[in-house]
Amino acid sequence: MVRIADKNRYHLYHVTIAVYHNLQSGGAKKAIFEVVAALQRRGHRIDVYQPDTANSNFYDLTSVATTVTVLPTRPHHWMRIFGALLEERRTAKLAAAMIEAKKYDGVIVTNSSLVQHPYIMRYLKQPFVLITQEYLRMYYERRERRAIDRQSPHPSTRMKALVDGLYAKFIASIDRTNLKRGHKKIIVNSKFAGQCFERAYHVPNEVYYCGVADEFKPNTVVQRTNTVVSIGALDPFKGHDFIIRSLAHVPPAIRPTLIVVADRTRQPEYAEFLEKLAHEKGVPIELQRNVSQAAIVSLLQQAKVTLCGNILEPFGLVPIESMACGTPVIAVREGGLQETVVDGVTGILTDRDQEHFGAAITKLLTDDAERERLGKNGPTYVAKKFSWASYAKKLEQDFNELRHA
Repeated sequence: MVRIADKNRYHLYHVTIAVYHNLQSGGAKKAIFEVVAALQRRGHRIDVYQPDTANSNFYDLTSVATTVTVLPTRPHHWMRIFGALLEERRTAKLAAAMIEAKKYDGVIVTNSSLVQHPYIMRYLKQPFVLITQEYLRMYYERRERRAIDRQSPHPSTRMKALVDGLYAKFIASIDRTNLKRGHKKIIVNSKFAGQCFERAYHVPNEVYYCGVADEFKPNTVVQRTNTVVSIGALDPFKGHDFIIRSLAHVPPAIRPTLIVVADRTRQPEYAEFLEKLAHEKGVPIELQRNVSQAAIVSLLQQAKVTLCGNILEPFGLVPIESMACGTPVIAVREGGLQETVVDGVTGILTDRDQEHFGAAITKLLTDDAERERLGKNGPTYVAKKFSWASYAKKLEQDFNELRHA
């Protein structure tokens, strides 16, 4: 049975919009939540369609959408992953039929945790906007992932590496086929992501920078503590281990406590590895998992600095959320982080070098005036450049253009 949660059955709306996703927790789910919220604030009806495999708890869309239709999947015991793919394809086809029948003014498709760019793109006949947070990194960054795996405490066996490689190639073929279908406009979150996208898929795209929720703002009453924050899944690609090794270069007398905030764990053994590494390096560490947005805001407002060691991060909401709270950011000079952190204005960018990164941390911990200067620049800079309201206005223009194309 299809479940529909209808928030307001009797209301006049400016535009009716359908949104499809199959996301777990993470930045992509948070981003589509904020997009839906921004469109809803502008008076539009937003109907969300998702299979029951999507994460409904993390940034629950029922709190911002008009309706949420949950499409049930059938049990799949044989060849589990292939069964999951077949079910995603079946429910995507069903969602497309439901969307087409209601003749929405606009349709938004975003990513799938299984195949990156979802099957529904094969079945939608009307034009749509594809909001994609990244390309299929497990395939297009496989060399980088193999290098990281070889350095991990539990590297993959040759057989596992072979199977993972074949699986990534298989998913990539589905991903590419899905992406070729449909009349669409493609939205990416950074120039870096756009370049990666064009290189991988050879299709044009446009950059819309993500925004920041209103809760992320300075709190002048709260006292700063000797803490630094690193936020992201417990995954080697988030660079938490690089942060720990960099903190080891900070003099012990001023070395802060590292708070690692994670919404999910991709490798269970990675958390144990981080705690062991921190102990060996003499870095105080605290792991916090599945914390609320209010708690993240509080941590950012209290921390002296936010640290971003992400590997080839396409965009990253964490830096702009930190800067909106008046907390400067130290980040590696790569990926989308170069488009969010302004070196010497809202934070510091360094090469991926532990000593250089550690020296930047030491500088901001010992120079209160510089740290405060960078922190004060953040909120104004973020307000001018990163806005969900502006994002929603651009989408309205897209819907209008696609309808009359």
